[in-house]
Amino acid sequence: MSQRKSRAEAFIKINGDALREVRLDRGLSTVQVAARVGVGKAYISKLERGISPRCSAQVHAALVRVLQPADRRAFRADGQKVAA
Repeated sequence: MSQRKSRAEAFIKINGDALREVRLDRGLSTVQVAARVGVGKAYISKLERGISPRCSAQVHAALVRVLQPADRRAFRADGQKVAA
């Protein structure tokens, strides 16, 4: 029997300022990032502004894939290193 992650573990706290900074450094709009990640523009905006302070591990992985930060732990607000 496989163990499921608890609901709290299924989400990652996001540093919205770091997310916005890397997005802008890559020259991408929220619309472009949202389309590539597979979420709505409003959701990316909410993550960046801290209105939605968490995202799923799947969305985090997609953000890392799309924005290609130097550190794959980028955008995490849980004390992990954040790098562009």
